[in-house]
Amino acid sequence: MTTNNEYVEHYLNTSNVFPSVLALKLFMGNNPNFSFKEHELKGKKILDIGFGDGRDLYLFNHLNMDVYGVEPDERVVKHTQDKLRKLGFTPKLKTGHNNNTGLDNNTFDIIYASSSIYYLSSLEDRIIDALSHCYDILKTDGYFVGSMCRSDCFVTDEAVKLDENRLILEDPYFKFRKGQHYHVYNSQDEIRCDLMKCGFKVVSLSDYDVDWFGSRETLFLFVAQKSDR
Repeated sequence: MTTNNEYVEHYLNTSNVFPSVLALKLFMGNNPNFSFKEHELKGKKILDIGFGDGRDLYLFNHLNMDVYGVEPDERVVKHTQDKLRKLGFTPKLKTGHNNNTGLDNNTFDIIYASSSIYYLSSLEDRIIDALSHCYDILKTDGYFVGSMCRSDCFVTDEAVKLDENRLILEDPYFKFRKGQHYHVYNSQDEIRCDLMKCGFKVVSLSDYDVDWFGSRETLFLFVAQKSDR
């Protein structure tokens, strides 16, 4: 995951926490294909990769989970830790990247990666390395859940296209993602192939397509489970 000054400042200026729609639907919703409401979450170790302003960390704490998180910028880690501490909650946060968290293998019951796993730190990085790393640090039968960027999402407008899946963003709408490297997917089959290549069993894949008053946000939502290779 790459960072730039605008991206970091965005999170350093955020003082509130509100759970994301994805986290609420995944962990508290009654979804026909998959819902964490059917699982016992108390005491489960969860890692939020790219936690940003910490909005979902607070929800995970509310669900009595053992909460960890990584972000690539040390200032964001400290700011979010201090903010949550004032709310009476001290998650285990550290600097780390989606392809190298610095955390031990076979550690987590759940890995949550909302709009984060597809950030590439450099032109040399590949998303398959991040997916493989998540497989390694997840416990057997643990769940890997989150979102992938679809190739027609509004954030890809005016991006420099390196190949069919890799982009350098221009971000004409919000500016703070400019220069970041993204891996985007064109279909659910591409995601299924990469997850299975890393050893995951795909539990559910869904399309997310919402027109937010002129900015069309398109994602793929995924639930995968670690199985023995």
